[in-house]
Amino acid sequence: MVVDTSSEVACEEMVARTVSAFGRVDACVAAAGISHASYVSREVEEQVALDRIDKSDALLLRKSLASWQRVLDVNLTGVMLTDRAVALQMVEQGGGGSIVNITSVCAVTALPGSADYCVSKAAAWMLTKCLAGELARGSGAPRLYLPVSRPLASGK
Repeated sequence: MVVDTSSEVACEEMVARTVSAFGRVDACVAAAGISHASYVSREVEEQVALDRIDKSDALLLRKSLASWQRVLDVNLTGVMLTDRAVALQMVEQGGGGSIVNITSVCAVTALPGSADYCVSKAAAWMLTKCLAGELARGSGAPRLYLPVSRPLASGK
């Protein structure tokens, strides 16, 4: 199922279709994300050859509002809409569930030329913590998880 997670209606339809097919929702991984506004998902071989960031739109001082908004729409609003639709279903059906939100090491590390991406991932990280706090109040509520990225050991 392909879903535009930046669309509230699409996220609600995703949950409805899942319930229709499986009877309930027990788990969700919110992993949709784009590194820049002109990103288009393709096969890996095509992606490497064709995916090029518009360097004139990379730095925050020259970034268009439309580019900034597109990244936040997918990386932050998409996570919120997905989490909300899934969590509402889980609470309604009872029995809890698990929601995993994938962010990035860029949530805590500045990457020059990628302010929109870094901010969106940091906000998604905080969104996860906030929603987990809200859901913790109810018994049988879904649990939220945020995988932690750690640097690999150097082997020394």
